Parts: sequence; structure tokens; C-alpha cells
Amino acid sequence: PFTTTYPVGEAGSVTVDFDGSVFSIVAVEAAAGWQFEVEAAGGFEIEIDFRDGTTRYQFDAEIEDGEVRVRVRQSDD
Repeated sequence: PFTTTYPVGEAGSVTVDFDGSVFSIVAVEAAAGWQFEVEAAGGFEIEIDFRDGTTRYQFDAEIEDGEVRVRVRQSDD
């Protein structure tokens, strides 16, 4: 079990709690000029999109093959 804050590029950060079997969101901080939308809020996956109008960051935390996997992807809209 752990609680960790992950940076999401220049868009902000996500603080996640993992109790050993499921996730929950502790906090989401968006940097100035950025907005976020929570796509999946917990359980076996957390997915959050950050946007500033032209750039998008996708944060994803999930259980994959019994391991916690965190990905941050950046793309231009």
C-alpha cells in the first residue's frame, strides 16, 4: 500500500492512494491555465485528462499483470 504524487508534465500532478488492491484519488492539482477531467476515479484504474487548449496530457494508473503501472502521455489537439 502507498500514497504517491505523480507529476503530469507541465499540466500539474495527481496524488493516488493504493491500498494493495484498489486505487483512489487523493488530489488533483492543475497548473495555471490547465483544466482536468477525471475519466476513471478509482477501483482498478484512474484516468485523468489535462488540457490547456492545445496540449493534452493523459494520466493513467492501473493494475496490469499484478503490478501497478503508471503512464503519462502528451499529445497536441
